[in-house]
Amino acid sequence: MNFMNRLERRFGRFAIPNLIRYIIALYILGTVINIVNPSFYYQWLMLDIGRVLDGQIWRLITFIIYPMDSNPIFLFFELYLYYMIGTSLENAWGSFRFNLYYVSGILFTIAAAFLFYFGTWLIIGMPVSGYGFGMEYINRSMFFAFAALYPNIQFLLFLSAILKGVDENAELLRMSASVPGNDHRLGANEAPPAIISVFVGEQLEDVLSQLIETGEATRSKQGGRLNTGVHTLPELRRDATDRNRTSPFAFTGNKFEFRMVASSMSIAGVNTALNTIVADVLEDMADELEQAENFDLAVHDLIKKTLTEHQRIVFNGNGYSEAWVEEAARRELPNLKTMVDAIPSLVSEKTIRLFGRQHVLNEVELRARAEIHYELYSKAINIEAKTMVEMASRKYIPAVIRFTKGLADSINSVKSAVADADVSVQTELLVKTSKLL
Repeated sequence: MNFMNRLERRFGRFAIPNLIRYIIALYILGTVINIVNPSFYYQWLMLDIGRVLDGQIWRLITFIIYPMDSNPIFLFFELYLYYMIGTSLENAWGSFRFNLYYVSGILFTIAAAFLFYFGTWLIIGMPVSGYGFGMEYINRSMFFAFAALYPNIQFLLFLSAILKGVDENAELLRMSASVPGNDHRLGANEAPPAIISVFVGEQLEDVLSQLIETGEATRSKQGGRLNTGVHTLPELRRDATDRNRTSPFAFTGNKFEFRMVASSMSIAGVNTALNTIVADVLEDMADELEQAENFDLAVHDLIKKTLTEHQRIVFNGNGYSEAWVEEAARRELPNLKTMVDAIPSLVSEKTIRLFGRQHVLNEVELRARAEIHYELYSKAINIEAKTMVEMASRKYIPAVIRFTKGLADSINSVKSAVADADVSVQTELLVKTSKLL
């Protein structure tokens, strides 16, 4: 560490601030060149040790102009990811150390290419140029460096973003999972309740509680052994949490599950809502963190603040119980029991602002969708009601009439045969059935 400090004091003035921006610019240049002429990079720019020894020494530098994926969507996300990771590493280490890390990676790549070239010469008697040596190894090493530097921070940041998004947009999520038939399913003891809450499990809830109360998470609940009570059976591992089938939005170890969606629905609308909600929260977080002077402190405080403000959405108990309905009301969580109750959330000011800000849907499109949902609901309910009336008039009522006639005939026949016979059971059943018509 003292050696690094001495190096930084002596050479720190030569460090290039925001180095990752220039690297990304070179990647964009390489991608454009590759689109215009796919063979140019491999013929003139890549790290080919054989051609370097022939005098094309510029290749020791130009291989940095590395072509990325030509698909614009993948290119954007890939470059943004590199930018985010590179910026985070520079904020944590400082410009000089990040410069040293990246330049060292370039030098090690060149050295590895030379070793590969001469090593194959010694082993097989014929040199092989280092075609596999590009910038991908340096880029991958950045992921490992980021993971080592922030082992949990990224997970907690995204977790807090999801909790905030779900809490602030619970009505919209309820709407995204709404079809007329789903109203009969939600909360019916075989499906998640209509109240939106997030299950995180005992282990993660303990971590969140520590972060909210102390700002630090110093311990984590561990799984144990499951005691079955049968000594002849081997011990079974018990996980530190469970899956809680009564939760509409559950974290199950490596993913979130949104369980309210009906089997008859397309997942497109739900995924659009979820992705838009989380993207909007992440945009706000990114804006805040990009302005921070101390990134580590800012992201720590942001996670704690977000978890504290939105801890009401976390519930690990029985979502089917009446106690949860009362508790949800105390927490002021929305309880939209029908699709009609949920549709207005599509045209609320908050939703219009959300979708407009993310350039997903404008106000006219949202209002059109609300009208379509109202129409679909009224048509479905109207068809169900008419079907019910027709079934009752054609099937049930005639069947009941035949049944009551049979009871009346039975009573008369018994009375005619034996005047003193007890027909109270038939009489009571006949009166009860007639009242139901």
